Amino acid sequence: VVEGRPGMFQAGLAMSSLDGLYGEVSVNHLNFLNRAQRLSLRTLFGEDILDYTVSWSTPWIYDKPTSLGIDLFSTRRYRSFSTDDQAYTEKRTGGRLKIGPRFNDDIYQLSFGYSFENIDIYDIDNQFVCPAGVNRPGCIQEGDTYVSTLSTDFAVDTRDNIWDPTSGWRNSLGLALAGGPIGGDLDLWYFNARSVFNYTVLNVGGNYPIVFVLSNKIGSVQPYGRTKEVPPYEKFFLGGADTIRGYDRAGEVGPEYGGDMYYVMNAELRFPIAREGRRNMAQFAFFFDLGNSWNKFDEIDFSLGPDSKQFKAGVGVGLRFTTPALPIRIDWGYGLNHKNGEDRSHFYFNMSNMM
Repeated sequence: VVEGRPGMFQAGLAMSSLDGLYGEVSVNHLNFLNRAQRLSLRTLFGEDILDYTVSWSTPWIYDKPTSLGIDLFSTRRYRSFSTDDQAYTEKRTGGRLKIGPRFNDDIYQLSFGYSFENIDIYDIDNQFVCPAGVNRPGCIQEGDTYVSTLSTDFAVDTRDNIWDPTSGWRNSLGLALAGGPIGGDLDLWYFNARSVFNYTVLNVGGNYPIVFVLSNKIGSVQPYGRTKEVPPYEKFFLGGADTIRGYDRAGEVGPEYGGDMYYVMNAELRFPIAREGRRNMAQFAFFFDLGNSWNKFDEIDFSLGPDSKQFKAGVGVGLRFTTPALPIRIDWGYGLNHKNGEDRSHFYFNMSNMM
C-alpha cells in the first residue's frame, strides 16, 4: 500500500448570489501526523466577504468510531435587513468544538458541540440605527455581543451517496441553547428539523437516473431569560439561492425585520446531462419552492399570496455541475406571489449543495 498525496493546495475565484465575487485560497492536509487527521487553513476574500478558518479533525478517538473537530474562525459579512441588501456589517470571531459518535456504518449520527464567539455589528445604515438605550424591531444596535452555545444534532442517513444521491433519506433534528447557565450575553434557544428524500423516477439506459428530490425543513429561535427580543443577526431572512428561489433576501419574504421561525419545502426533478462512470458531472433541474417565516405560530396564514404572513412559492430551472473542489449551482427562479413593484425573477449562482 502506497499513500497518495496527503497535501492539497487550492486557489480560485467564485461567485455567490449572496457574497458576490470572491477569491478562495486553502491548504489541506488529509493525513496529518499519519493518523488520518485533517488540518486545513482557508481564506475567502472579496468586496462583501472576508473569512479566515483553521480546522482540525480526527475520525477516531481511542480507536472508536467517534469524530472530534475544532474550528477557529473569523468571518465578515454585509447583511440584509428590511428592504436593504447591505444594511450593516457583521463580524464573527470565535471557536467551535464538535464531537460525534457514529453507529451502524455511519447510518446513525449523533453530535455534540460547543461554540463561543464575539459578534461585532457596525457600519449600520443610518435608517436602521437604534437610539442609545433603545432596542426595538426596525433598528439595529451597534457593538459587541458574546455568545456561548451548546448544541446537539441527531441524523439518520440512508442515502446511497452523500454528494450525488439517487435514493435514500436523510432526516435530522437539532437543538441548541445559548446563554443561561453557560454564560454569554444572549439567552436564546434554537430548534431545527430537516428531511431530504431522494428517489430515482427512471433510469435511462441503466446509467442515466432521473432523480426526484424533496426537502422539508423547519427552524425556530426563541428568547428567554435576560433576552426579550431575538436580535436581527439571529433572525431568519428567507429568499435567495438556498431557500425560496424567485425572491430576494431583502424584504420580499416574511416579516419586514426577519422572522423567529420558518418552514421551507424544496422539490427538484434532476436530469443527467453528462456522466463519468456512475457519477453525474452535469445535471438539468426543474424546481418548486414553498415557504415563509413568521414571528409567532398564530401569524401563519395557510394560503398562497403576497401578504407577509402568507406562503410564498417559486418555480424555475437550473444547472448542477460537479467539480473536484465544490458543486456549482446556477438557477433561474420565478416568484409566484410577489407584491406589486418587486422583480418577479432572479438568477442565482452558488458553490454549494442545496439539498
